[in-house]
Amino acid sequence: MKSRPLILGSAWALSLAAAYMIGHNGDRPASSPTQASSPSASAKSPRSSSGNAADTDRRASSANPGLRLVAQLPPKEAVTALALLSDPVARAQGFLALVDSLSPEEFKDVVAEFRALGITDERFSEYGILLHAWGQVDPQGALAYAIENTHGNFARQTVLASWAGYDPDAAIAFAEGNFTGEGANPLLVGVIRGLAREDLNRATDLMQGLPRSRERGEALESLLPILLAQGVDQALTWSQGITDEGLRGASQANIARHLAEADPVKGAELIMSLPDQDSKFRALDDITQSWAKQDLSAAMAFAEGLEPSLRGEGAEGIVAQLASTDPLQASQWLQSVAGEGVNLDAAIGRFIWEANSTQPALAANWIGQMTDQRDAERNYHRFLGRWIETDAAAARAWMADTQLPESIQRRFAEKQ
Repeated sequence: MKSRPLILGSAWALSLAAAYMIGHNGDRPASSPTQASSPSASAKSPRSSSGNAADTDRRASSANPGLRLVAQLPPKEAVTALALLSDPVARAQGFLALVDSLSPEEFKDVVAEFRALGITDERFSEYGILLHAWGQVDPQGALAYAIENTHGNFARQTVLASWAGYDPDAAIAFAEGNFTGEGANPLLVGVIRGLAREDLNRATDLMQGLPRSRERGEALESLLPILLAQGVDQALTWSQGITDEGLRGASQANIARHLAEADPVKGAELIMSLPDQDSKFRALDDITQSWAKQDLSAAMAFAEGLEPSLRGEGAEGIVAQLASTDPLQASQWLQSVAGEGVNLDAAIGRFIWEANSTQPALAANWIGQMTDQRDAERNYHRFLGRWIETDAAAARAWMADTQLPESIQRRFAEKQ
Protein backbone atom coordinates (compact mmCIF):
# COMPACT_ATOMS: atom_id res chain seq x y z
CA MET A 1 0.00 0.00 0.00
CA LYS A 2 1.66 3.18 -1.08
CA SER A 3 1.78 6.18 1.21
CA ARG A 4 -0.19 9.26 0.28
CA PRO A 5 1.32 12.72 0.30
CA LEU A 6 -0.87 15.07 2.26
CA ILE A 7 -1.83 18.36 0.76
CA LEU A 8 -0.51 19.91 3.92
CA GLY A 9 1.59 18.01 6.43
CA SER A 10 0.00 17.84 9.84
CA ALA A 11 2.98 19.28 11.66
CA TRP A 12 3.17 22.21 9.30
CA ALA A 13 -0.56 22.75 9.54
CA LEU A 14 -0.11 23.17 13.27
CA SER A 15 2.69 25.68 12.85
CA LEU A 16 0.64 27.62 10.30
CA ALA A 17 -2.24 27.72 12.77
CA ALA A 18 0.15 28.99 15.37
CA ALA A 19 1.42 31.66 13.01
CA TYR A 20 -2.11 32.80 12.37
CA MET A 21 -3.02 32.93 16.03
CA ILE A 22 0.06 34.95 16.89
CA GLY A 23 -0.94 37.29 14.09
CA HIS A 24 -0.45 40.76 15.41
CA ASN A 25 3.20 40.19 16.29
CA GLY A 26 3.90 38.76 12.85
CA ASP A 27 3.36 42.14 11.21
CA ARG A 28 5.80 43.87 13.56
CA PRO A 29 8.92 41.70 13.82
CA ALA A 30 11.14 44.52 14.93
CA SER A 31 9.26 45.03 18.18
CA SER A 32 9.59 42.79 21.19
CA PRO A 33 6.50 40.92 22.38
CA THR A 34 6.94 42.58 25.74
CA GLN A 35 6.40 45.98 24.16
CA ALA A 36 2.87 45.05 23.18
CA SER A 37 2.01 44.33 26.79
CA SER A 38 3.96 47.15 28.40
CA PRO A 39 2.07 49.87 30.28
CA SER A 40 2.80 52.47 27.61
CA ALA A 41 1.53 50.18 24.88
CA SER A 42 -1.57 49.39 26.88
CA ALA A 43 -2.29 53.07 27.33
CA LYS A 44 -2.64 53.42 23.56
CA SER A 45 -5.12 50.57 23.30
CA PRO A 46 -8.84 51.43 23.01
CA ARG A 47 -9.51 48.61 25.46
CA SER A 48 -7.66 50.42 28.25
CA SER A 49 -9.90 53.48 28.04
CA SER A 50 -12.81 51.58 29.53
CA GLY A 51 -12.85 50.39 33.09
CA ASN A 52 -15.47 47.83 32.17
CA ALA A 53 -13.21 46.37 29.48
CA ALA A 54 -10.37 46.10 31.98
CA ASP A 55 -12.66 44.35 34.43
CA THR A 56 -13.70 41.94 31.67
CA ASP A 57 -10.05 41.18 30.91
CA ARG A 58 -9.34 40.48 34.57
CA ARG A 59 -12.33 38.18 34.85
CA ALA A 60 -11.30 36.31 31.69
CA SER A 61 -7.75 35.87 33.00
CA SER A 62 -9.10 34.59 36.29
CA ALA A 63 -11.47 32.15 34.62
CA ASN A 64 -9.00 30.80 32.07
CA PRO A 65 -6.46 28.47 33.72
CA GLY A 66 -3.92 28.98 30.94
CA LEU A 67 -3.91 32.75 31.30
CA ARG A 68 -3.85 32.44 35.07
CA LEU A 69 -0.74 30.23 34.98
CA VAL A 70 1.10 32.71 32.77
CA ALA A 71 0.18 35.57 35.08
CA GLN A 72 1.23 33.75 38.26
CA LEU A 73 4.33 31.71 37.32
CA PRO A 74 7.80 32.47 35.96
CA PRO A 75 8.07 31.53 32.24
CA LYS A 76 9.98 28.24 32.72
CA GLU A 77 7.46 27.04 35.27
CA ALA A 78 4.51 28.35 33.27
CA VAL A 79 5.45 26.42 30.13
CA THR A 80 5.56 23.15 32.08
CA ALA A 81 2.24 23.84 33.79
CA LEU A 82 0.61 24.84 30.51
CA ALA A 83 1.76 21.67 28.77
CA LEU A 84 0.02 19.61 31.44
CA LEU A 85 -3.37 21.29 31.07
CA SER A 86 -6.02 18.91 29.76
CA ASP A 87 -8.18 21.60 28.14
CA PRO A 88 -6.69 22.24 24.65
CA VAL A 89 -8.35 25.66 24.33
CA ALA A 90 -7.01 26.88 27.67
CA ARG A 91 -3.61 25.40 26.82
CA ALA A 92 -3.45 27.18 23.45
CA GLN A 93 -4.59 30.50 24.90
CA GLY A 94 -2.02 30.17 27.65
CA PHE A 95 0.80 29.54 25.17
CA LEU A 96 -0.23 32.56 23.13
CA ALA A 97 -0.18 34.71 26.25
CA LEU A 98 3.17 33.20 27.24
CA VAL A 99 4.96 34.04 23.99
CA ASP A 100 3.53 37.54 24.12
CA SER A 101 5.12 37.97 27.55
CA LEU A 102 8.62 36.71 26.69
CA SER A 103 11.65 38.79 25.88
CA PRO A 104 13.90 37.48 23.07
CA GLU A 105 16.42 36.26 25.67
CA GLU A 106 13.84 34.15 27.49
CA PHE A 107 12.80 31.95 24.58
CA LYS A 108 15.79 29.62 24.72
CA ASP A 109 15.18 28.46 28.28
CA VAL A 110 11.43 28.19 27.76
CA VAL A 111 11.80 26.09 24.60
CA ALA A 112 14.39 23.86 26.28
CA GLU A 113 12.06 23.37 29.25
CA PHE A 114 9.20 22.50 26.93
CA ARG A 115 11.28 20.04 24.90
CA ALA A 116 12.38 18.30 28.09
CA LEU A 117 8.75 17.27 28.64
CA GLY A 118 8.76 15.29 25.38
CA ILE A 119 7.26 16.39 22.06
CA THR A 120 4.09 14.33 21.73
CA ASP A 121 1.64 14.61 18.85
CA GLU A 122 -0.71 16.84 20.83
CA ARG A 123 2.15 19.14 21.84
CA PHE A 124 3.28 19.90 18.29
CA SER A 125 0.92 22.86 18.04
CA GLU A 126 2.38 24.46 21.17
CA TYR A 127 5.90 23.68 19.95
CA GLY A 128 5.04 25.44 16.70
CA ILE A 129 3.75 28.47 18.60
CA LEU A 130 7.00 28.76 20.58
CA LEU A 131 9.21 28.35 17.52
CA HIS A 132 7.22 30.71 15.32
CA ALA A 133 7.20 33.41 17.98
CA TRP A 134 10.94 32.98 18.60
CA GLY A 135 11.51 33.32 14.86
CA GLN A 136 9.69 36.65 14.96
CA VAL A 137 12.00 38.24 17.52
CA ASP A 138 15.32 36.38 17.25
CA PRO A 139 15.45 34.03 14.25
CA GLN A 140 19.22 33.56 14.30
CA GLY A 141 19.20 32.67 17.98
CA ALA A 142 16.31 30.28 17.43
CA LEU A 143 18.09 28.62 14.50
CA ALA A 144 21.35 28.33 16.39
CA TYR A 145 19.48 26.51 19.14
CA ALA A 146 17.63 24.28 16.65
CA ILE A 147 20.81 23.31 14.80
CA GLU A 148 22.59 22.43 18.04
CA ASN A 149 19.75 20.67 19.84
CA THR A 150 17.39 19.11 17.28
CA HIS A 151 17.99 16.42 14.69
CA GLY A 152 14.97 16.76 12.42
CA ASN A 153 13.86 19.63 10.22
CA PHE A 154 10.65 20.71 11.95
CA ALA A 155 12.18 23.30 14.28
CA ARG A 156 14.52 24.78 11.68
CA GLN A 157 11.85 24.96 9.01
CA THR A 158 9.30 26.50 11.37
CA VAL A 159 11.69 29.25 12.44
CA LEU A 160 12.75 29.89 8.84
CA ALA A 161 9.11 30.06 7.75
CA SER A 162 8.47 32.66 10.44
CA TRP A 163 11.54 34.65 9.40
CA ALA A 164 10.82 34.44 5.67
CA GLY A 165 7.40 35.96 6.24
CA TYR A 166 8.95 39.34 7.02
CA ASP A 167 12.59 39.20 5.82
CA PRO A 168 12.86 36.66 2.99
CA ASP A 169 16.29 37.80 1.81
CA ALA A 170 17.83 37.16 5.21
CA ALA A 171 16.06 33.83 5.59
CA ILE A 172 17.17 32.66 2.14
CA ALA A 173 20.75 33.73 2.81
CA PHE A 174 20.77 31.80 6.07
CA ALA A 175 19.26 28.69 4.49
CA GLU A 176 21.73 28.68 1.64
CA GLY A 177 24.70 29.49 3.84
CA ASN A 178 24.02 26.79 6.42
CA PHE A 179 23.50 23.78 4.18
CA THR A 180 26.58 21.77 3.33
CA GLY A 181 25.12 18.42 2.27
CA GLU A 182 24.21 17.06 -1.12
CA GLY A 183 20.81 17.01 -2.75
CA ALA A 184 17.89 19.22 -1.84
CA ASN A 185 18.35 21.81 0.89
CA PRO A 186 15.70 21.08 3.57
CA LEU A 187 16.16 24.54 5.07
CA LEU A 188 14.73 26.10 1.91
CA VAL A 189 11.50 24.17 2.47
CA GLY A 190 10.86 26.31 5.53
CA VAL A 191 11.64 29.47 3.60
CA ILE A 192 9.23 28.47 0.84
CA ARG A 193 6.48 27.82 3.37
CA GLY A 194 6.89 31.21 4.98
CA LEU A 195 7.27 33.06 1.71
CA ALA A 196 4.34 31.48 -0.11
CA ARG A 197 1.61 33.82 1.14
CA GLU A 198 3.69 36.96 0.67
CA ASP A 199 5.36 36.22 -2.68
CA LEU A 200 4.03 33.11 -4.40
CA ASN A 201 6.14 33.62 -7.53
CA ARG A 202 9.36 33.74 -5.57
CA ALA A 203 8.34 30.73 -3.50
CA THR A 204 7.59 28.85 -6.71
CA ASP A 205 10.99 29.72 -8.18
CA LEU A 206 12.72 28.46 -5.04
CA MET A 207 10.74 25.23 -5.19
CA GLN A 208 11.63 24.69 -8.84
CA GLY A 209 15.28 25.16 -7.94
CA LEU A 210 15.20 22.09 -5.70
CA PRO A 211 16.16 18.76 -7.27
CA ARG A 212 13.58 15.98 -7.37
CA SER A 213 13.35 14.85 -3.77
CA ARG A 214 11.16 14.46 -0.73
CA GLU A 215 11.99 18.06 0.16
CA ARG A 216 10.65 19.32 -3.14
CA GLY A 217 7.46 17.35 -2.54
CA GLU A 218 7.10 18.93 0.90
CA ALA A 219 7.59 22.38 -0.60
CA LEU A 220 4.90 21.65 -3.18
CA GLU A 221 2.50 20.52 -0.48
CA SER A 222 2.96 23.81 1.35
CA LEU A 223 2.09 25.84 -1.76
CA LEU A 224 -0.96 23.92 -2.89
CA PRO A 225 -3.39 24.96 -0.10
CA ILE A 226 -2.70 28.60 -0.91
CA LEU A 227 -3.31 28.00 -4.60
CA LEU A 228 -6.39 25.86 -4.11
CA ALA A 229 -7.93 28.52 -1.90
CA GLN A 230 -8.00 30.67 -5.07
CA GLY A 231 -9.84 27.98 -7.00
CA VAL A 232 -8.94 24.95 -9.10
CA ASP A 233 -8.66 26.98 -12.30
CA GLN A 234 -6.13 29.33 -10.72
CA ALA A 235 -4.17 26.38 -9.36
CA LEU A 236 -4.07 24.72 -12.78
CA THR A 237 -2.93 27.94 -14.43
CA TRP A 238 -0.11 28.15 -11.89
CA SER A 239 0.87 24.51 -12.44
CA GLN A 240 1.12 24.99 -16.19
CA GLY A 241 3.88 27.51 -15.63
CA ILE A 242 6.11 24.95 -13.91
CA THR A 243 8.93 24.02 -16.25
CA ASP A 244 9.95 20.71 -14.69
CA GLU A 245 7.69 18.00 -16.13
CA GLY A 246 7.76 15.78 -13.04
CA LEU A 247 7.01 18.65 -10.69
CA ARG A 248 4.25 19.91 -12.96
CA GLY A 249 2.71 16.45 -13.03
CA ALA A 250 2.93 16.11 -9.24
CA SER A 251 1.19 19.46 -8.76
CA GLN A 252 -1.57 18.60 -11.20
CA ALA A 253 -2.06 15.19 -9.59
CA ASN A 254 -2.60 16.88 -6.24
CA ILE A 255 -5.00 19.37 -7.82
CA ALA A 256 -6.94 16.50 -9.43
CA ARG A 257 -7.09 14.71 -6.08
CA HIS A 258 -8.48 17.83 -4.46
CA LEU A 259 -11.00 18.38 -7.25
CA ALA A 260 -12.20 14.79 -6.96
CA GLU A 261 -13.32 15.34 -3.37
CA ALA A 262 -16.11 17.56 -4.67
CA ASP A 263 -16.45 16.28 -8.25
CA PRO A 264 -14.79 12.89 -8.84
CA VAL A 265 -15.82 12.79 -12.50
CA LYS A 266 -13.96 16.03 -13.22
CA GLY A 267 -11.05 14.87 -11.06
CA ALA A 268 -10.83 11.67 -13.10
CA GLU A 269 -11.04 13.58 -16.36
CA LEU A 270 -8.24 15.88 -15.27
CA ILE A 271 -5.90 13.12 -14.14
CA MET A 272 -6.46 11.06 -17.28
CA SER A 273 -5.71 14.10 -19.44
CA LEU A 274 -2.19 14.35 -18.07
CA PRO A 275 0.56 12.84 -20.22
CA ASP A 276 2.70 11.83 -17.24
CA GLN A 277 2.00 8.27 -16.05
CA ASP A 278 3.59 8.95 -12.67
CA SER A 279 1.01 11.66 -12.05
CA LYS A 280 -1.79 9.20 -12.68
CA PHE A 281 -0.24 6.72 -10.27
CA ARG A 282 -0.09 9.42 -7.60
CA ALA A 283 -3.78 10.27 -7.73
CA LEU A 284 -5.91 7.48 -9.20
CA ASP A 285 -6.48 5.58 -5.96
CA ASP A 286 -7.61 8.69 -4.09
CA ILE A 287 -9.83 9.76 -6.98
CA THR A 288 -11.57 6.39 -7.26
CA GLN A 289 -12.03 6.25 -3.48
CA SER A 290 -13.72 9.67 -3.51
CA TRP A 291 -15.83 8.54 -6.45
CA ALA A 292 -16.80 5.26 -4.78
CA LYS A 293 -18.16 7.17 -1.79
CA GLN A 294 -20.56 9.01 -4.09
CA ASP A 295 -21.28 6.48 -6.85
CA LEU A 296 -19.76 3.04 -6.37
CA SER A 297 -20.98 1.57 -9.66
CA ALA A 298 -19.62 4.44 -11.74
CA ALA A 299 -16.28 4.31 -9.92
CA MET A 300 -16.02 0.57 -10.52
CA ALA A 301 -16.79 0.99 -14.21
CA PHE A 302 -14.13 3.66 -14.51
CA ALA A 303 -11.49 1.50 -12.81
CA GLU A 304 -12.42 -1.54 -14.91
CA GLY A 305 -11.88 0.50 -18.07
CA LEU A 306 -8.37 1.62 -17.17
CA GLU A 307 -5.43 0.19 -19.08
CA PRO A 308 -3.79 -2.75 -17.25
CA SER A 309 -0.81 -0.74 -15.99
CA LEU A 310 -3.16 1.68 -14.20
CA ARG A 311 -6.00 -0.62 -13.23
CA GLY A 312 -4.44 -1.69 -9.95
CA GLU A 313 -4.16 1.94 -8.83
CA GLY A 314 -7.82 2.56 -9.57
CA ALA A 315 -8.76 -0.71 -7.87
CA GLU A 316 -7.02 0.31 -4.66
CA GLY A 317 -9.37 3.25 -4.17
CA ILE A 318 -12.45 1.10 -4.80
CA VAL A 319 -11.29 -1.55 -2.35
CA ALA A 320 -10.48 1.07 0.27
CA GLN A 321 -14.11 2.11 0.24
CA LEU A 322 -15.83 -1.23 -0.38
CA ALA A 323 -13.87 -3.72 1.74
CA SER A 324 -14.77 -2.14 5.05
CA THR A 325 -18.51 -2.59 4.40
CA ASP A 326 -18.68 -5.66 2.12
CA PRO A 327 -15.42 -7.65 2.07
CA LEU A 328 -16.95 -10.48 0.04
CA GLN A 329 -18.06 -8.16 -2.76
CA ALA A 330 -14.69 -6.42 -2.68
CA SER A 331 -12.92 -9.78 -2.98
CA GLN A 332 -15.09 -10.86 -5.92
CA TRP A 333 -14.57 -7.54 -7.66
CA LEU A 334 -10.80 -7.78 -7.21
CA GLN A 335 -10.88 -11.16 -8.92
CA SER A 336 -12.80 -9.65 -11.82
CA VAL A 337 -10.24 -6.90 -12.51
CA ALA A 338 -7.21 -9.15 -12.27
CA GLY A 339 -5.42 -9.92 -15.49
CA GLU A 340 -2.17 -9.80 -17.39
CA GLY A 341 -0.25 -6.61 -16.68
CA VAL A 342 -2.45 -5.67 -13.71
CA ASN A 343 -0.51 -5.27 -10.47
CA LEU A 344 -2.98 -5.57 -7.62
CA ASP A 345 -0.46 -5.56 -4.77
CA ALA A 346 -1.50 -2.14 -3.46
CA ALA A 347 -5.19 -3.04 -3.72
CA ILE A 348 -4.55 -6.35 -1.94
CA GLY A 349 -2.68 -4.55 0.81
CA ARG A 350 -5.65 -2.23 1.28
CA PHE A 351 -8.08 -5.15 1.22
CA ILE A 352 -6.11 -6.98 3.91
CA TRP A 353 -6.10 -3.88 6.08
CA GLU A 354 -9.83 -3.25 5.72
CA ALA A 355 -11.12 -6.85 5.89
CA ASN A 356 -8.88 -8.44 8.52
CA SER A 357 -11.17 -7.81 11.49
CA THR A 358 -14.40 -9.13 9.94
CA GLN A 359 -13.19 -11.69 7.39
CA PRO A 360 -9.68 -12.75 8.46
CA ALA A 361 -9.57 -15.98 6.44
CA LEU A 362 -10.72 -14.20 3.29
CA ALA A 363 -8.15 -11.46 3.84
CA ALA A 364 -5.38 -13.96 4.51
CA ASN A 365 -6.14 -15.84 1.29
CA TRP A 366 -5.25 -12.74 -0.72
CA ILE A 367 -1.76 -12.34 0.75
CA GLY A 368 -0.40 -15.23 -1.29
CA GLN A 369 -1.59 -13.53 -4.50
CA MET A 370 0.77 -10.59 -4.07
CA THR A 371 3.47 -10.49 -6.76
CA ASP A 372 6.11 -9.00 -4.45
CA GLN A 373 7.12 -11.97 -2.32
CA ARG A 374 8.97 -9.90 0.27
CA ASP A 375 5.91 -7.73 0.72
CA ALA A 376 3.76 -10.84 0.97
CA GLU A 377 5.98 -12.27 3.73
CA ARG A 378 5.85 -9.00 5.66
CA ASN A 379 2.07 -9.07 5.45
CA TYR A 380 1.95 -12.71 6.59
CA HIS A 381 4.09 -11.87 9.63
CA ARG A 382 1.94 -8.91 10.68
CA PHE A 383 -1.41 -10.45 9.80
CA LEU A 384 -0.92 -13.89 11.31
CA GLY A 385 0.61 -12.45 14.46
CA ARG A 386 -2.52 -10.37 15.08
CA TRP A 387 -4.87 -13.20 14.09
CA ILE A 388 -3.27 -15.65 16.52
CA GLU A 389 -3.71 -13.11 19.30
CA THR A 390 -7.43 -12.68 18.59
CA ASP A 391 -8.44 -16.18 17.43
CA ALA A 392 -5.62 -18.68 17.70
CA ALA A 393 -7.72 -21.73 16.79
CA ALA A 394 -9.01 -20.23 13.54
CA ALA A 395 -5.60 -18.87 12.59
CA ARG A 396 -3.84 -22.18 13.17
CA ALA A 397 -6.52 -24.08 11.28
CA TRP A 398 -6.09 -21.75 8.31
CA MET A 399 -2.29 -22.11 8.45
CA ALA A 400 -2.56 -25.91 8.52
CA ASP A 401 -4.53 -25.86 5.25
CA THR A 402 -2.33 -23.28 3.49
CA GLN A 403 1.07 -23.60 1.81
CA LEU A 404 3.07 -20.82 3.42
CA PRO A 405 6.61 -19.56 2.84
CA GLU A 406 9.21 -21.42 4.89
CA SER A 407 10.07 -18.37 7.02
CA ILE A 408 6.42 -18.03 8.03
CA GLN A 409 6.15 -21.71 8.90
CA ARG A 410 9.25 -21.51 11.10
CA ARG A 411 8.13 -18.41 12.94
CA PHE A 412 4.62 -19.55 13.75
CA ALA A 413 5.53 -23.17 14.40
CA GLU A 414 7.31 -21.89 17.51
CA LYS A 415 4.04 -20.43 18.78
CA GLN A 416 2.05 -23.64 18.52
